[in-house]
Amino acid sequence: MDIWYAISILLALMLGTLLVRRRKRRQKAELALRALFEPGSDFIGKDIEYVVSKAGPYTFFGSMDHGREVAQWKAGRLVAEVWLQSGACTEVQVR
Repeated sequence: MDIWYAISILLALMLGTLLVRRRKRRQKAELALRALFEPGSDFIGKDIEYVVSKAGPYTFFGSMDHGREVAQWKAGRLVAEVWLQSGACTEVQVR
């Protein structure tokens, strides 16, 4: 067997293992984030400090039109958004 062929096979196996581990880690993080925000009704009417105390620090916070604010948490490809009006949570979206 050629040494370069053996090395290429070994590298392919290592890359495949790395990709599987990364995907499993991402899926685990997404499940954990989804579990934090379901059911979303637990957060309705609460302020942002309460949400942060339950879910941890957000990755994005911004003000939108008409006095609405949004806080986002991200894990892998999953995004959880908490929408606030006058300081109180009005909607929770996990997508």
